[in-house]
Amino acid sequence: MRYIIIFVLSIFHLTTYAQQNSTVDCTAGPVSTTFCYDTGLDNSYSFTSNDGTPLNLTVDVGQVETNWDELVIRDSDGTELYNGYGNGGDISGLTFQSSGDTIEFEVVEDGSISCVSSGYTPITFTVSCATCINPQVNYEVVSDCLNAPQFFVDVDVIDLGSAGSLTVSDNQGNSSSVTSTGTVQFGPYANNTDVQFTAENDDDVNCSLGSGSLTQEYCALTLVDCGVGPVSSSYCYGDGDTTQFEYVSSDGSPLNLTIDSGNVENNYDELIIVDSDGVTELYNGYGNGGNITGLTFQSSGDTIYFSVVSDGSVSCQSGSGTLVEGINYT
Repeated sequence: MRYIIIFVLSIFHLTTYAQQNSTVDCTAGPVSTTFCYDTGLDNSYSFTSNDGTPLNLTVDVGQVETNWDELVIRDSDGTELYNGYGNGGDISGLTFQSSGDTIEFEVVEDGSISCVSSGYTPITFTVSCATCINPQVNYEVVSDCLNAPQFFVDVDVIDLGSAGSLTVSDNQGNSSSVTSTGTVQFGPYANNTDVQFTAENDDDVNCSLGSGSLTQEYCALTLVDCGVGPVSSSYCYGDGDTTQFEYVSSDGSPLNLTIDSGNVENNYDELIIVDSDGVTELYNGYGNGGNITGLTFQSSGDTIYFSVVSDGSVSCQSGSGTLVEGINYT
């Protein structure tokens, strides 16, 4: 009886996690897929064109565990076009073309750490019929924190491919027609806005590139308008955190920084306050047994820096004890 049960469970497992097979209609345009690979799943996708045309596969954005979870791309005859980890696990921008009508995408997961378990950037990839040459486009987030908690995105069109013109659009309702290489700027966008771009060949829908999600979570540089009043901030630091926040006065006045409430892990996660020269430490410590509430500092010039340098384990973001309330300061 035990062997029968195991056999039934094995059949169920194979049926549930069968490989995803899709047909790409070359008259309809590209097919985009987003997924977050997990342990125990068959994290593979196979695509076949409906008319025998070779296929292009482009990874718009995504991450794998470097040295452990290989991205494998297989050609129509099963040979490997790629087996690797991108740039330290970042597989964004990789692109491939099949020799026949089929191409296969797979993440070979090692059985432990995965996208789901570790919060990796989910993988978005696009498959299109190779009836044209894809454009080459780079995207860069440009901070505009001195004006507001906002950002721009520079869209750098390096090559139009086989297109006479491209339409570059975001998911916020903005678009721009591009007829030559160069940079087009979109924005501003409020912090934490998830912006996604598409660069589409105006002559052939099969040549289209997506950017994945772009955003700016917070401002590392903030202008303190002395004519308006204090700026209040809060921060929930993570494991291995080294983020530094810079505050600059609008008129050259020295700045006061006061910790309204908060905790750090005593003896492990240092609160560091640095003076205007960017070198002199006004403070490096843990407050009163980790409680840093009430600490106050004044800069000698128009700039002051705030950071928490944490170790690799206990932190606010990991949900540890009193740290989960974050640090509030003015």
